[in-house]
Amino acid sequence: MPANQIPTPSFPGGRIQRAKPTPFQRPSIDLSGPPVARREWKVVSVLDIRAGDILPGVGEVGQVTSVFAPDEDRPWLVTLTGVHGNATTFAGTERIYAFVAS
Repeated sequence: MPANQIPTPSFPGGRIQRAKPTPFQRPSIDLSGPPVARREWKVVSVLDIRAGDILPGVGEVGQVTSVFAPDEDRPWLVTLTGVHGNATTFAGTERIYAFVAS
């Protein structure tokens, strides 16, 4: 090798390829809203009913009121009030058929 030539390092394959940058991704906004809970008709305890659930004879539940017995931890009576004002009272141990989130 002549004295005025600088040796170049040898690379496998003979040349270096540049890595392509990842594509630019703009932040997106989902206009469909948050995921909707899957709902189905099933038999549940009256204690599992929440506002927004649907019951035959009551309709959409707007308010759930529980009355506790003085010596027990479980509710003695549960009153489910529909959004239209109609109310139905159940014993705290009853199971009812309702359209609830699963």
